[in-house]
Amino acid sequence: MQDHDLVSINSITSFVINLLSNEPGHVTKGLGGIGLGAAQALYLGCGYAIGWTPIDLKVVVALNGWLPARKNFNNNLGTIIGALWLQFLKNLDYNVPTTSIRLDFQST
Repeated sequence: MQDHDLVSINSITSFVINLLSNEPGHVTKGLGGIGLGAAQALYLGCGYAIGWTPIDLKVVVALNGWLPARKNFNNNLGTIIGALWLQFLKNLDYNVPTTSIRLDFQST
C-alpha cells in the first residue's frame, strides 16, 4: 500500500468519525459498504476494536471488500477478533463479562 493511499483512508476515517460523533448518544452507530466502502468500513471497525476511534460502533457490514493496510493491524488481529466477538455477544444481551477476549494465532 502506498503512503498516499493510507493518507486518503485516514482522511476519510477522520471525516466519518466527525460525522458520527455529532449523532446523539442514544443512536446506534454503524458503517457499511460495498467494495471500497466495505474496505473503509472494515478499516474503521478494526480501528474501533483496538481503541483507535472514539465512536461506539455497533454494526459493520462489508460486502465484496478487503481490509486495507492489513499490516497495521497484524499485531492486533487477535485483539480485534476478540473485541468484535465480545461486542457481538453483548449485543445478544447475554451476561458477558466486560473483560477482553484474546485470541492468539499466527498470521500468514
